[in-house]
Amino acid sequence: MTRKTKNTVLSFIMSGMLLGTIASCKKDSKQSLSDNSIESETLVKNGMLSFKSQENFNTVIKHYNAISLKDVDAELSSLNYQSLAKDTLNENRIADVKDPVIRRLLNKDGAINIGDKIYFIFADREYTIKNADFDVYKDLKANGQNSTVRTDTSKVIEKIIVSGSLNVKSDGRNLSVMSLSSGLKKPGTLAVLSGGTQVNYSNEYDNGRPERVKIFAWAENYTFSSSCGVSLIGEAYRKGGAFGSRSWREDPMYYSRIYGSYTITHYGIFTRSFDTGGQSLISECRNTFSDGSSGITPVINTLNATYEWRKAPQNPQESFIKNF
Repeated sequence: MTRKTKNTVLSFIMSGMLLGTIASCKKDSKQSLSDNSIESETLVKNGMLSFKSQENFNTVIKHYNAISLKDVDAELSSLNYQSLAKDTLNENRIADVKDPVIRRLLNKDGAINIGDKIYFIFADREYTIKNADFDVYKDLKANGQNSTVRTDTSKVIEKIIVSGSLNVKSDGRNLSVMSLSSGLKKPGTLAVLSGGTQVNYSNEYDNGRPERVKIFAWAENYTFSSSCGVSLIGEAYRKGGAFGSRSWREDPMYYSRIYGSYTITHYGIFTRSFDTGGQSLISECRNTFSDGSSGITPVINTLNATYEWRKAPQNPQESFIKNF
């Protein structure tokens, strides 16, 4: 065999080995992506999202808290269920869950399946249904507090949701929240702070169309997840949609930032800080703090946040404030 032939054969061998390695890497990468995809963590059973374990649920929550709500909606759009966030017919029956991601994960009746349990929020009660018993869930959904099964502790754990008020101060940028942690000393009680909203209006530089920034905050403690958070959403009253009608629509903020700290009780009391950093030309600035649940559900105690925003470069910091 000549030197030239040997080199040609060696080249073919090396090319084959390289292609094999690339194919193997692609296969491994595809498998890895499939194993780690959020879609693989989430199924739909009996009209509700289903997660095989609390750890899987925590992974999904962490992922969704790190992306915009528009992206959350896009990822959930392929799943065949109707969420509490998208439903407008059950507002008088379902507890007013404020966490924007949790609202999207609960079905329209306020239920979710995690591991061998169904968590069902109905009016001022949270039911933990053991063994993911769908018949018990249907009974509770149909009869509520008139259901005879709700007193059977071998099937259901019932907790009363105690709501408090959460106010976003209208005279400055600082926000302080104290949860109802003292109420949690009573077994079977959950503390939920209803969210507070502050709206800041201004006129856009150049064309004078109405604009606003909505500041929203919440703190909630459920058995399957505890969270608190603050969000800023920029909007403009402008034309859009298929028919070009005017309404409040998403619109970028020139500058936004949320920073501060919160305390959480979970095998001890801990203080954690957060900071989105200064962000430009985004319509949503959101910071959600959620530790999910593992063994003992974490309890959010306090939230202290400072928010900064400017809707457009030439806008004043605030034009006027309306609370609702």
